[in-house]
Amino acid sequence: MIRNPEMRRILELPDSPNDPKNWTEFAARWTERLRRPTATAGLRDVQGACLEEVHRNLEAYLAGDRPLDEDGEPLGPRGLLAPVGVGHGKTGVGFLLAEVVRRQIGAVKALLIVPPELVQKTQTDYAWWARRFRFPRPTILSMGKLSHPSATRIFEEIKPNLVIIDEAHAFARFESARTKRLIRWVVANRETICVFMSGTLTQKSIKDYRHLADLALRDCVPIPVDNTDLELWQSMLDVGGQPDYNAKKALLPLVNWHLGRLGKPPIAAGRVTKALVRDAYSDRLRACPGVVATSDSSSDAGLVIRKWRVEAPVAWEAACDDFTDEGMWELPDGTEIVDAFGAGRARVQLSSGYYTRWVWPMRCSDCSAVWPLGTVSNSSVCDCSAELTNAPDEEWLEKRRYWSAIERAVLSNLEAKSGEDSPALVRRLAEQGKLGPSKKRALADWMGVRDRYYTPGLGYQPPVEYVDLDPGPEWLAERATEWAKANGRGIIWYSTPHVGEALRAAGFEVFGAGTQLDTSRGLRVDNPCAKIDVQGTGKNLQMTQVTGRGGTKGWHRNLLLEFGGNARTWEQMLGRTHRPGQLADNVWVDVLMAGGYRVESYHAARVGAEYIERTLSMRQKLRIATFGDDLKSPLKKARKI
Repeated sequence: MIRNPEMRRILELPDSPNDPKNWTEFAARWTERLRRPTATAGLRDVQGACLEEVHRNLEAYLAGDRPLDEDGEPLGPRGLLAPVGVGHGKTGVGFLLAEVVRRQIGAVKALLIVPPELVQKTQTDYAWWARRFRFPRPTILSMGKLSHPSATRIFEEIKPNLVIIDEAHAFARFESARTKRLIRWVVANRETICVFMSGTLTQKSIKDYRHLADLALRDCVPIPVDNTDLELWQSMLDVGGQPDYNAKKALLPLVNWHLGRLGKPPIAAGRVTKALVRDAYSDRLRACPGVVATSDSSSDAGLVIRKWRVEAPVAWEAACDDFTDEGMWELPDGTEIVDAFGAGRARVQLSSGYYTRWVWPMRCSDCSAVWPLGTVSNSSVCDCSAELTNAPDEEWLEKRRYWSAIERAVLSNLEAKSGEDSPALVRRLAEQGKLGPSKKRALADWMGVRDRYYTPGLGYQPPVEYVDLDPGPEWLAERATEWAKANGRGIIWYSTPHVGEALRAAGFEVFGAGTQLDTSRGLRVDNPCAKIDVQGTGKNLQMTQVTGRGGTKGWHRNLLLEFGGNARTWEQMLGRTHRPGQLADNVWVDVLMAGGYRVESYHAARVGAEYIERTLSMRQKLRIATFGDDLKSPLKKARKI
């Protein structure tokens, strides 16, 4: 007998009848229903499965056959949680769901939320889908706009009854303004149907999507609500979790439920492992109504990952070692970093041959007037006759630090329903005295000195300068040039603007912030340098045939020049070229392993990929790849390929 009520609830959840064996039939059925008479395009299996799942659940909800909760609402899911792999066609699902819902409930106001860098692509995709299928036009909204302080009431203005979010992992932070605004709207408007799709739904923890599952699946979420139970589950499931015997005992019913479905005998708590719990959890999640998940790779092409082991410059390794020496975070110029976020950023920079520091303009030691850089000399005096100094402005730093601490504390305690969910709104509350006199005074103190320093693009802070080590990022540009000569066409991936500038100086075409990289560029750009956070999501960069012409466009080779340890980012980035339609037999990914930080990041990404694959049963590209021989000299190796 299962005593824990949460575990009993989870194991008693019904199984979805949406068997993958029937997905082809569903795709054919919905193609016939929604396709325009003159069109020939068809839906993929997983697209048909998503449409069928929402249709079936809405049908059951409207039929009134379900039991009611304490508020009189029918139990069971109305929306969709779709951990669907990169490249499986989520865009089409986002458009067509509006028609599926319209046929069930009549009037539909669909809101499709996408990352800022995909707004233009989504609008282009809409035109393609609208020529071939019938569906109401959704409102397309950028996640960036949703996060803006001016968008506090944007849901109330649009009034959607269907919210579809592509790349839903961007709503993983429960504390973010956009997540709070979404939750506030759905809680206040329970009839809203929520659809969350992502090929990288989680990074390290089941808490990454617990709140999204709540909104889409309602009472059919296979994750505990009780915090004590949740912590035990996290210790067994999450990356870095440290389970004890109590956790193994608590998750034993789930493991034995899973083993029973496989026709295997139950086991004792002492034999429970993290791998078994992850497999059992994945089984329970994927069987829940309202969940459609893929387990296969979206591309038939092979994926080959090779480490390019290169000895990093001595100066880089020494700077990275000294940075964390004696338990302190200290830059090569002696500047101490005081927060973990700044320390992480500094380590990334040092591993690429540089660091940043503030450049303090000349300032009056008496009246604190500030002169722009280069306008006065050290020997100048202020209009008030006092001496000038370019020493750090301790008054400005202290008041900035104090207000920032207040801002973080207030944000962490605000209720999602209040609408007070961004730093700008916290400042407004403080100005109005609603946070108390001490916080109002602290804000006034900070606002009194804030405007001394403003840097376009960076905000209220002194200007920043890059300080290159010897060698600097040009060393990475030299490696990129070496690789490009050996491999021909291929994308070079980087992550920091300063490295992008080094690549541009070396003659590469760089696609950073404010740019769009697509396969049409492949007709003339052999080696585009793509910034990961700009071009690494939602783009179709695979090598394809040029319509009506000879030759190909796009790419099938990649060099990872800079990268982090986020498995979700890796999955998205690898999915730009390893996706449906790739003409090449293999997609090649060469990973520059220069220095300890890159080695650590690479292994962290692989650990994260294992967690994602085991808990969601979604094949991760870092897990399906063939790991080829290490590259010691790409010029020498290229002749053998």
